[in-house]
Amino acid sequence: MKAPSITSPKKQIPSSKMDMRKAMLSGLLRRHTSMGLDWISRDLHMGVRSSVTRAEKILKQRMLDDDDLRKLWEKLEMLQISSWSPFLK
Repeated sequence: MKAPSITSPKKQIPSSKMDMRKAMLSGLLRRHTSMGLDWISRDLHMGVRSSVTRAEKILKQRMLDDDDLRKLWEKLEMLQISSWSPFLK
């Protein structure tokens, strides 16, 4: 059985492998689902699997200095993962 894809031809994914939005999404996916690094890196177009962990590490460092980024992360953390279900089908 093939893992579900969150990408869609109608949706545009930011092109940067180190986009902080991708880092946030990958962090939440890894924390709240069983999706692995390979799946996340492929579907979020982040390159190799080590790019996922590197982006998450950079995000963590940037959140120390950027209040807006940290507040956005906190808001995303408050969302229940069940609200993501349309993206995971």
